[in-house]
Order: sequence, then structure tokens, then C-alpha cells
Amino acid sequence: MSLKDAFAGMKQARVEPEQPEQEEVQRAKTPQRKTPKPRNTRAADPEPVMVSQELVGKTGKSSSPEFERLTVYVRKQTKKVAARKWEDETGGDMSELVQDLLTKYLSA
Repeated sequence: MSLKDAFAGMKQARVEPEQPEQEEVQRAKTPQRKTPKPRNTRAADPEPVMVSQELVGKTGKSSSPEFERLTVYVRKQTKKVAARKWEDETGGDMSELVQDLLTKYLSA
């Protein structure tokens, strides 16, 4: 057998498509089932949290209709120093400082 005859047989084998087996065709037609996800094994309800009676019924400034959000631009260093000083002196937050300053401005 010559080398040319050997390669001719390989080329002919490549050209002829393989017929899929009947089992593979049947498997392709049937839809695949999804495997169910594992159930969560953690407790359904977390333990209740104790809430101070002082906090019950109070709402925050963001949810209170008396307050409105105000955005201002100040230098970072100025805000940092002012917030620390205000908190040390009064224990309040920056919104209380701004409220106090605006009230004083309006009364002057």
C-alpha cells in the first residue's frame, strides 16, 4: 500500500459524518432536569433583640417631617475640627451645630 492510498482512506473517513447513536439523540431531545437547591439549615427566626424603652416611639431626623436634608460644601479640615469640638462641648452632632448657627443668624 502506498502512502497516497493510506492518506486517501483518512480523508474519506473525515468526510463521512458520524451517525450519533440512538441513545444520544434521545438524550438530546429530553429536557434536562435541574437539581434542587439544598435547603437552608439555619434557624428561621433570629433571637429577639432587647430595645430600650427610651428608644421606642422615637424617630430619626431623616424620617421626621420637621427636618429637611441640607447639603453644603465645606473644607474637610474645617468640618473635622468643628465636629470634634462641637461633640466634645455639647455631645451633639453636626446637624445640631448647623441648626444652632442658622437660628442665631436669623435672630441677629
